[in-house]
Order: sequence, then C-alpha cells, then structure tokens
Amino acid sequence: MSHLRATQTDIASRQQVYGWLRILGAGFLALSMVFWGTFRFESWDLYLASESLMKDPLGTILAVLFSPASMRYYLAPLAATVGVFLWAGAYIRDIYALPQLRLGLKYILSSMTGLNYPTLLIDGGAKKIPKGEINLLDVIGGPGYVHIHPGNAVLFRKLRQPSNITLRETYFLAPFETIGQIASLEEQQGSRDDVKALTRDGIRVTVRDIHYRYRLFPELEGGKPKRRTLQNPYPFDEKALWNMAYNLAVDEKGLEAWKTAVSRAIVGGITDYINAHDIDALTAPREAGQDPRRELRYSLFHGPTRTALRNLGAELIYVDVGHFAIDSDLVDEQRTATWAADWLGNAQVVKAYGEAKRLVYQELGRAEAQAELIMAIANALENADMNGVNAVESVRTVLLSHTSQLLETLAESSKKELGKGVEK
Repeated sequence: MSHLRATQTDIASRQQVYGWLRILGAGFLALSMVFWGTFRFESWDLYLASESLMKDPLGTILAVLFSPASMRYYLAPLAATVGVFLWAGAYIRDIYALPQLRLGLKYILSSMTGLNYPTLLIDGGAKKIPKGEINLLDVIGGPGYVHIHPGNAVLFRKLRQPSNITLRETYFLAPFETIGQIASLEEQQGSRDDVKALTRDGIRVTVRDIHYRYRLFPELEGGKPKRRTLQNPYPFDEKALWNMAYNLAVDEKGLEAWKTAVSRAIVGGITDYINAHDIDALTAPREAGQDPRRELRYSLFHGPTRTALRNLGAELIYVDVGHFAIDSDLVDEQRTATWAADWLGNAQVVKAYGEAKRLVYQELGRAEAQAELIMAIANALENADMNGVNAVESVRTVLLSHTSQLLETLAESSKKELGKGVEK
C-alpha cells in the first residue's frame, strides 16, 4: 500500500472498507435470522427473555445465539450463503470461460470481502504470467494490484472509456476496470525478410534483411523530444499511448498487435516506394549522385510512413532496407545482353574509325607514290638525251625502268593485303 498514489490508496482503502461492511452485513443478517427463528419457533418465555435482555443484553443475545436449540437455525443462512457464492462462481466461470470453478469462487470472494486480492506483474512491455497459470486480473479485471516495473506504461480503462495512464508504480485496479494497453518505453527492434513488391515497370522484386528500430512517440518540448532525467527517464506522449491502444486494426484473429502494426506501416512505406519507381532506378541508377536507398530512407522518415507511425503512437529511429533481389532471371539476362550490346557497339565504332583512318592513309600513300613516280619520270626525261641518235631508246629505257618499279611496288602491296586477309 505504501507504493500507491494518494488517489489509489483512497480507492483501495474504500474497497476494503466496503468488503468489511459486506462481511459484517452478511453476518448480522445471518445472526438476525437465527435470533428471530429461535424466538419464533422455540418455547421461550418472552416475558422472562425481555427482562433478561434489559438486565444483560449481550449475555442474553449470546445465550440465545449459541444455545443448543438455535444451532439448527444457522443451517439456512449458511446454506444460502454457500449456494449464492457457488452460483456466482459458476456464473463467472461460464461468462469468462474459466477452466475451474475455484477461479470463479476466488474472484467472488476477493471482490466481496476485499481480502486476498490477486496481483499481476508488468515488465518488458508485457504481462508476466507463469506458463500454464491463469491470472484473474488478465482475464476479468479488477479488483487487484498491478505492479508496474520501470520502463513500462499502462493504459487502464473501464467499460466505456479509458480510466488512467500510469507507469512505474503499484496500481490498484478497481472493480470493472481492466488493462487496456501495455507499452515498453525502451527502444524496440524488429526485422522482416522476403518482402514481395512490384516495380512501376512490372518487375517483381524481393526485399531481404529489413531491420528497424522504433519507440513510443516521445513527449515534445519546444518541438524536440524532451530530455531524459533521473526523475523521468522515459518521457512519452500520453496521446501516443492512446493512439497505440485505439488505432489498431481488427481481423478474424482479433486485435492486431502493436508490433505487427508498426511492422506493417514500415513495410508498406517500402513497398509503396518500390511501386512508384522502375527497376533500373532502384538497382542501377544512371544519373550521377542518385542514391535510391537514401531516397527510400528519407521517405520513411519524412513521408506518409511517418504519419502512419504517428497515428500508431510510434516513432521510427533507424531503418536498414537490406537489398533488392529480382525474382525473374530474364531480367538479369536482358540486362547483361544490353550491357554487352552497348560495349560491342562502342568497340565496333572504334574499329570502324581505325579502318577508315587506315584507308585514308593508304590512299594518301598511293597518291604520294604516284606523284613521286611522275616526278621521277619527268626528271628522267629531262636528263635524257632527247636530241641525239638514241633519243627514242632513252625514252623507252626510262619508261620501262619506272614501270617495272611501279609493278614491283604494286606486287608487294598486294602481298601485304593478301597476308592481312589470311590473318583475318
């Protein structure tokens, strides 16, 4: 009781007082029935009993209540009390699907008498219940004591509305009050693998090794998360705990777990980014300085994913997208063929340019050779004796000698071309 807040101490004390009043009231009612039955059905002298009651009230009442004749009148109220408790315990067992009747009786007795309240420990963002045991505070609710360890926050609620948010204390769970939501205030880590997605150009990819860290949305001070102190090591926004409790989805299996909802929001942000981009933009960006992973992380921290997480009461701290794997081998084959065609085209361009230069130089060489041949013939004719007896013979000799030289040059050139053709 010393660990309870003032309001909780008042509620617990009031419930215990109510329990004692119920006990005293039931006992008084049972004794009144015994007293009335004894005087009504036993042969008591009412005159003498009245005088005795006036002289010694307590002794007279005790003598009547514990006389051998009045013992049988205890059976009716005792049987009625036992029957009511058994019926109430069976009703509780049936309503909450308890496996044993004693659990229903235990709840009825503790609720009626204010004694032997059940307890529940909360640590690590979860209820600590031994395996195979059933805790009445978990299944039914108050009254009872909930021990909350540091680093945990709990939202309690009544039938129609939340009742309280508390942390790091022993909380008295009032009647008709239940545990609504439990949150661990420490940073939590999650991972996903083999997330399927479809790119904008219709390519199926698988995202592997996704890792992320998140926490309950912190309390803000000046637009920034509030600093931690020894008195408040885990400042958190109470509205975030409300969002955590009341913005979860419900499916055929029941209420969705908060961790599952956070994972769904993060994975949804990743798949939405993939759906909006082509496969080349994700795995092989062509523009300089383009980083799809950095853009994806930015969208998770500042885009719609941040709003979705805020609606769940969570804040994303870190994310590692992992790597993208293309499901179809045809994409890799086509990408290799495209890459090879690009390089093959570049090689053919270089080769054609070299071949063109070779032909240019070859034609240039031939032209220079022809020019030199003409000049040589002209020089030879100038040096020849054109006025002598052997002028015709001299011209004939010059033409034959230079023609033979030209034929030898063409023959050597033909041999070289033939040799290159054989090598090719």
